[in-house]
Amino acid sequence: MVAGAAFAAVDQSDVQKIEKYLQSIRTLKADFTQTAYDGSQVTGTFFLNRPGRLRFEYNEVDDFIVADGQFIYYYDSEMKQQSNTQISNSLADFLLRPEIKLGGDIKVVETRRVNGLLDTTLVMADEPSAGSLTLGFVDLGRGRLQLKRWTVTDSQNLTTSVVLKNIKTGERFDKNLFYYIDPERLRPQYN
Repeated sequence: MVAGAAFAAVDQSDVQKIEKYLQSIRTLKADFTQTAYDGSQVTGTFFLNRPGRLRFEYNEVDDFIVADGQFIYYYDSEMKQQSNTQISNSLADFLLRPEIKLGGDIKVVETRRVNGLLDTTLVMADEPSAGSLTLGFVDLGRGRLQLKRWTVTDSQNLTTSVVLKNIKTGERFDKNLFYYIDPERLRPQYN
């Protein structure tokens, strides 16, 4: 469990609704506001193309994050360098899988309704102290949900939150959006 965290109950009917909703998303585009543990904020655009692909483009800095189906790349514009890891080694793995299941290696430790949102908190089943991911959904009625926010809490209990707005699903994206393109060389890197 995350340091100092105490979780409540899990409503299995909510878990099934969340799983069904997440599984139904193929593409998603949204504006976002990201708030770090120290209160600093950045904004940008989030793109999701399941399975395997996502992109965060920031407005205030030239940093970006992109997943190409195998790797997730982080570009730091201040350092002018990128780092990467396999998607399976990142928190993004859960959302990028071809089949989203809230069970197995992902454990739902809490579902609750707060301020009109349905929140669900997830941890890695074999390493729950590594941190948690809390997804917040707007309940649109008749079993329909919409992802509105998420909060990542790391093993030191520091949080980063992302709030989505202007959410659009079902759009088509240029395939190059999901490749790492070195801003210094402006060429895609293919795996």
